[in-house]
Amino acid sequence: MQLLILRHGEAEPMLGDDAARQLTDRGREQVARVCEMRAAELAAVRAIWASPSCAPSRRRR
Repeated sequence: MQLLILRHGEAEPMLGDDAARQLTDRGREQVARVCEMRAAELAAVRAIWASPSCAPSRRRR
């Protein structure tokens, strides 16, 4: 079994509710770059565990 731990990219400044913060353009680019670099490993992923504060409408696979 292999475990991959990925952190989100850069997010908006903390101005209140942490769960309401969105990724910045740079943060989305960071995530895309990691996904491209790890595409082969990510293709074999069988389960994803995410923070309960991650809104389903904001998740991407």
